[in-house]
Amino acid sequence: MIDIGTNSVLLTVAQLDPDGRMRVLVDEAVVTRLGEGLEGLGRLGASAICRTLEAVDEFVDKARALNVARVIAIGTSALRTASNAGAFVGRLPSGVDAYELLSETDEAKLGYIAAAMDEPQGVTAPLTVVDIGGGSVEVSQGLGRRFRSAESVPLGAIRLTESSLNGDPPGASQRIAALARADDLLLGITPPARPGKVVGIGGTLVSLLSVRLRLATYDARRLDGGRLTYEEISELAEFFCSRTEAERTQVVGLDPARAAIAPAGAIIAERVCQRLKVEELAVCTRGVRHGVLAEALAISPTASLGRDASDADNRMDS
Repeated sequence: MIDIGTNSVLLTVAQLDPDGRMRVLVDEAVVTRLGEGLEGLGRLGASAICRTLEAVDEFVDKARALNVARVIAIGTSALRTASNAGAFVGRLPSGVDAYELLSETDEAKLGYIAAAMDEPQGVTAPLTVVDIGGGSVEVSQGLGRRFRSAESVPLGAIRLTESSLNGDPPGASQRIAALARADDLLLGITPPARPGKVVGIGGTLVSLLSVRLRLATYDARRLDGGRLTYEEISELAEFFCSRTEAERTQVVGLDPARAAIAPAGAIIAERVCQRLKVEELAVCTRGVRHGVLAEALAISPTASLGRDASDADNRMDS
């Protein structure tokens, strides 16, 4: 399973165990910034296309080396909006058996399925899942493991960086402009009357928690279920906006490849919490690709996820 995102390309290899659980064997990510320049030009840049195709090709080789039955690729925000997306898809390596462009609703639903795998079977309490990506934000709602509805807005960490936070550092004035733009776009999200438990997925929220925990190396077991408060997110947004990109690359817990978009990601997270009127959220390291695999392996919404012991060293980012 290869997820071609606006900021990252992600590989997940999984198998169905005899007990009906999906076991993740490999989970890797590489930042390629496919959506770089898309906000202004409306099309994918040549360099971004080359970087991303190289990553996809490498991931296909890794998957084939594990004798997988099928290699499935999905496209999300950048490939939904770029005028030359078709040309990019036409250049995907032949080792990709199937490609699907996810709609906003499908992307949200699959993210919800992935995040809800931690919910106890039979529980029907309200659950809200927030997915902050490079090109869009999805907020989905359901009861326990059952997806109900979702909304999506074209607000992502790359988009906001290019439209409002191009200073180095962005500083106070650009932060104010970015906050206003985020708030305006987030009017497209209806705050749930009963948000219940709020879970965040995607590289932005995983990175914010990693910085808060000062994790020198990625550790999914420490990150999964960890909590971020609105106050912590707001403080990180201010911190990132007051540092240069070079200074942000030295921040413990932040992948240097995400330093350029860290201020935008934190601002979006801050304003999403404000819009939903929530004081904290839990972080989940899984993402849309895990939901796709659950459906591809014909796993029911009441199934659970197993992990290989090696997963502690694998990156789960988006």
